[in-house]
Amino acid sequence: MNSRNAVIVVRRNGRIYLVNRVAEEIFGCRREAVRGLPFEAVFTGRQQPGEVAFSYPVAAVLAAGEDACSVEKSYVTTDGRQYSLLTDCLQLRDEGGRPHGVMLIIRDITEQKALEEKLKSLAVRDSMTMLYNQSYLKQALEREVARALEQGGRVAFLMMDADNFKDYNDLFGHPAGDELLKKLARLLEKHVRQVDIVGRYGGDEFAVILPGADQAVAVEVGERLRRAIAEYPFPYQELMPGGRITVSAGVACFPDDAASAAELIRHADEAMYNAKRNIKKRVEVWFSAFKGLESDWPGERDLLYNIGGLLAMVNNKDRYTYGHSEMVAHYATALAQAAGLAQEEVKKIRLAAFLHDLGKVDIPEEILNKPGPLSDAEKKVCQRHPVTGADIVRQIKSLEEIVPLIRHHHERYDGQGYPDGLAGEEIPLGARIIALADSFDAMITNRPYRRARRFQEAIEIVKKEAGRQFDPHLAELFVAKCVDVKAIGTGWETESVQEEPSPPAG
Repeated sequence: MNSRNAVIVVRRNGRIYLVNRVAEEIFGCRREAVRGLPFEAVFTGRQQPGEVAFSYPVAAVLAAGEDACSVEKSYVTTDGRQYSLLTDCLQLRDEGGRPHGVMLIIRDITEQKALEEKLKSLAVRDSMTMLYNQSYLKQALEREVARALEQGGRVAFLMMDADNFKDYNDLFGHPAGDELLKKLARLLEKHVRQVDIVGRYGGDEFAVILPGADQAVAVEVGERLRRAIAEYPFPYQELMPGGRITVSAGVACFPDDAASAAELIRHADEAMYNAKRNIKKRVEVWFSAFKGLESDWPGERDLLYNIGGLLAMVNNKDRYTYGHSEMVAHYATALAQAAGLAQEEVKKIRLAAFLHDLGKVDIPEEILNKPGPLSDAEKKVCQRHPVTGADIVRQIKSLEEIVPLIRHHHERYDGQGYPDGLAGEEIPLGARIIALADSFDAMITNRPYRRARRFQEAIEIVKKEAGRQFDPHLAELFVAKCVDVKAIGTGWETESVQEEPSPPAG
């Protein structure tokens, strides 16, 4: 019998009648040696635990009288060869139609199964790094959040981005950039916990799902990854800023920071971008000054929804100042409280700080993101944004009281600001507070036209500009009170950063 399939014929008494050459090769037997033996004598290798044995289809046909039966099995021969086998067992009948045996037709589908597994893997793996891809990460995070919700547990999500990766690609070429990403992937796999799920989120962004982790654990893992990458001897790293490859990371946790997997991803992304927009090479924990608004305006769901929509408009328009409104609201709130203002005034200032840059929605993106100096005409376009923002907010009746704070947040104490050239106490107190908070965050944030200043250098500028750009009393309070890390509510990194000269205002 000549066939590409293994064929074994078994008589009605369960003993072997015929074994073809392919069956001899797969099962390592000789037809003369096994003929007349019980059919199990052929299957001397190891079968996968939990799978149906080869005896099942034979018994099903012989004993139960079925005409045919099929099973798919894994099989390891005595000399270690591994097979995936598809077995069909057919009833044999004599001329009178009486059963007199069975024929096993065994097809080797090892290559087919390997291809199926490869295709299945490619569906959930990134082809370059072989980490899980974004689609799989999202599905896995959905499952982990559902499990945490059901069991009252936690899950953290960490997003990580390679700093200055575009520069690396441009300088050393895409093949070098690809190798860098592969090395980053291996480092991430090596330094996460055993239960963590690592993936490539896209481009030079990676993500880690941390089941059962709270904020402290997630930050610890993030710092371990950051240090491992900073200490690794990547090719050409001496030519990069700081002489090394670095990453920035953001962390958010369920249920503390988010109510769903999608929100967890969004907040981790915001935290990562805040890490990059400041001084990079750090792990940033997500926080939201917007939470303060929820307690300030209980029951005002529609109002908060409108505010959230307005904020999204600004953030989507200007990615370089993504999260800037959050930070300005945080600084302004701390400064207003340090100034001893009544809680109602603090609430108004916080709300105005969130919306102070709303007018930027009317500025073309090519101006907002221009890497070089602005022309006089472009400056005039930018300087319209306080008036535009005030006009938008004026349309919401319940926000009328904060309109002056938005309109005048770029006035200067010496009267040299815009749009109305107000000076001193002509400028509403809330606008003076927001002006200082806005300028300070702009100074310590990376912008298209310059790198972030060091924290201490920004403080020195606040001191220098007291009485000129800033209210002197507020500047003194800010330096004395808001420099305190606990007052700010976030950590600071103070190492030196190269920068271009630029005005302190945002």
